Amino acid sequence: MKLTKLQIVAGVLVVGFLLLMQVVKVWTLRRETTQYLEQIASDLNRGLPAMQDGATRAERVSVGPGENLTFTFTLVNAKDGELSAGAVSDFLTGFKKQKCASATVRDVLSRGAGVNFKWQKADRRTPVADLALTASACQAN
Repeated sequence: MKLTKLQIVAGVLVVGFLLLMQVVKVWTLRRETTQYLEQIASDLNRGLPAMQDGATRAERVSVGPGENLTFTFTLVNAKDGELSAGAVSDFLTGFKKQKCASATVRDVLSRGAGVNFKWQKADRRTPVADLALTASACQAN
C-alpha cells in the first residue's frame, strides 16, 4: 500500500496535534497542582508561626523546590548532643507513618507532588532532620 503525500502530511498533522494536546494537558495539570500547593501553604501560613507542643514550633509552609510542599519546624529547646541519631530516626519513622495516613498528604501526593518536612535548631540555621514524602515512599510504608 502506497501512501500519498497528502496522507503522509495528514498523518503527521494528526500525530503533531495529539502530542500538542498531551503537552497542554500536562502543563494544565502542573499549573493546577502548583496553584493547589500555593493555596495550602497560604492557608496554613495564616496561623504560623505557632507552637505545636512544648518543644516544636511550626515556622512556615512553602512551595518548592519544584512541586513540593515544604514544612519547616524549629526545635526550640534542642541542645547540641541532645538528639541522638537513633531518637531522630525513631521519630521520623513514626512521623512518616502518621503523615502518610493524612488525607491532605495523600491528596498532595496523588497529584504527583511531594511533601517535605524540615526540622532546625533554635538558631534557625542548624538542620536537625529532613523527611521527603513521595507517593512511592508512602506506599512502601
